[in-house]
Amino acid sequence: MNSKTLTNPFDVLGIDETASDAEVKKAYFQMVRQFTPEKHAEQFKQIRDAYDLLKDPSLRLEAEVFSPINPPSPSVSENVELPPIKIDGDILLWWMKRTLTDLERTDFTSDFNEVL
Repeated sequence: MNSKTLTNPFDVLGIDETASDAEVKKAYFQMVRQFTPEKHAEQFKQIRDAYDLLKDPSLRLEAEVFSPINPPSPSVSENVELPPIKIDGDILLWWMKRTLTDLERTDFTSDFNEVL
């Protein structure tokens, strides 16, 4: 398994990131017995790749540091409804005029016409 893949090797083997080497090995052999390569080729490959990554101490450290993080789902109290944004018409017109003026000051239109 390449460390750049999005699959977390700890999740593949069903273990915590704090699992010892013995626990990693035990989980690997349990998964291998459950998912034989003849019947579950893709899952077996993921399991083998995860174990290969976690049995090497330097690669395991990299997997621990760069493992995909599952963001926590927001709780009910965090679902705060924000008030709608009200934009004054005068402010909107000022912003549009300023933006158009800035575009006119650039040489964008001549560059665009040269391409055509």
